Amino acid sequence: MQKLIYTNSRGDSVTIGHNPPFQLASIEGLGDLDADIQTNKAAYQDGSTYLDTLLNERNISIGVRIKGDSIEELFELRRKIASVFNPKFGLGELRYEYPSGVKVIKAVADHVPSFPSGKSNHGPTFQRSMITLICPDPYWRDIESISKPMSAIEPRFSFPLKFPMEFGTEGSKQVYDNIGDVPAPVLIEFRGPATNPRVINETTGEFIQLNRVLGPNDRLFIDTSFGNKTVEIVDIAGNRTNVLTGWT
Repeated sequence: MQKLIYTNSRGDSVTIGHNPPFQLASIEGLGDLDADIQTNKAAYQDGSTYLDTLLNERNISIGVRIKGDSIEELFELRRKIASVFNPKFGLGELRYEYPSGVKVIKAVADHVPSFPSGKSNHGPTFQRSMITLICPDPYWRDIESISKPMSAIEPRFSFPLKFPMEFGTEGSKQVYDNIGDVPAPVLIEFRGPATNPRVINETTGEFIQLNRVLGPNDRLFIDTSFGNKTVEIVDIAGNRTNVLTGWT
C-alpha cells in the first residue's frame, strides 16, 4: 500500500493514501527520470567523446480523490490541499511510504492544485484534483542519516603512572557503506582542541585541512553536499566563522 505525505515549508501537511479524505488515485514520476548525456566533439572526429551524464529535475504528478461528508466539508478540504501545495511556500518535503520502505525528497508545487470540472470529476461530496511537483534535486533519500561518534586520540595514561606508558594512541576508525546508487555527501563535526585538523578521503586522496588551531571549546563543521559546501568553526558562544577557501 502506498502513502504520500507532503509537508510544506510552514510545517503544514497533507496525507494522501488509501483512506479518505485524500485518496491516492494515480502517481507518476517516482522512478522514471530523463538524463542529459554530455559529450564533446573535436574537428574531424568520428562520433564524440563521452564526458558525463546529468540527471534532470524530477517531475511527480499526483492524482487525488477528495472525499467529504458534506458539500461544506468538501470545500474546506479543497481549500486545505490548495493551501498546503501553495507554490509560493517554496520547497517542501514529500515522504513516500511503500511496502519495502520509506523515502523522502524535496519538492515544490509546479502550480496550485487543479480541480477538473465534469460529472466524472466532481460531485456534491467528492472532487478529483491533480498536483504536479518539481524536485530540483532528483534523488530520493533515506529518512535517517548514518551517524557514529569517533575520537581522534584515545587517552592512555592514568594515575599513578607506570612505566613504560602511552600518553595516547590513534583513535577509532569507521567504515561507512553507501548503499545508494550515487556518491553521497558527508557532514562532519570535529571537536577541539586540535592543530591543523585534516579529513582525508582515502578513496580519492582528496583532503580538507584547516591551517589553524581549534580551541578546546571550538567545533569544526564540514558539509560536502552540492550547492551547500561549507567549512565553519563554531565557538562556545555559537558564533560561526566561515573558513572555506576551496577544496584540496
